[in-house]
Amino acid sequence: MKTLLQNKDVRFTRKRALRLFKAMLACLEFIDRSEYLQNAYLWTNPGKAGSTDHYSMHKVLDLREFGVFIDAKISVRNSRNNVYVKKDVTVNGDRKDIRALKKITSEITEALDRKGFFYVKDNNFSEILEMPFQKLKQTKFGIASQNVAKRFLQNKEISLIKRSFVLISAGFKMSETDFYSDFIASASEKEKASVILLKEKLVEGD
Repeated sequence: MKTLLQNKDVRFTRKRALRLFKAMLACLEFIDRSEYLQNAYLWTNPGKAGSTDHYSMHKVLDLREFGVFIDAKISVRNSRNNVYVKKDVTVNGDRKDIRALKKITSEITEALDRKGFFYVKDNNFSEILEMPFQKLKQTKFGIASQNVAKRFLQNKEISLIKRSFVLISAGFKMSETDFYSDFIASASEKEKASVILLKEKLVEGD
């Protein structure tokens, strides 16, 4: 079966993996919005009687190093009586539909998994909690956003050492954050020493 995401074996740096991860999130957002608006024509105008309104979403995802360039648009127009939705999806200049974006998200997930990347986001903290430390050490981590990093940092269900390892290996600059002091204040002297040792041993960068 022909794949849409080409060049999957290109050297995976953390930055490239993060671009793929963010592209996947953007595709999922577009798919969710598209499916939500699937039967919009049957809706009544949510605004005032006789009013018109417009809504649009536009995602441009440049993944040409992986052989993919995506341009996806949704435009919504509320007339006096109906809601009209127009969708335009192109992949590498070819007209596609939502199925192409679903296929790309699936291929991105497979590519990241195959390369041993794990991206921390709000709904997978429990996976890290249950992950043996030996597997943790073999995994390459990334953080979905600064806000996710903060919530992960403050999640005390996960041990301090595990949180430290994930954040440091993801290249997160804990010492530059205003909540780092609260994080480290709860640690014992042994834990603090372990965190310092982790920072010395882990190689940051791409």
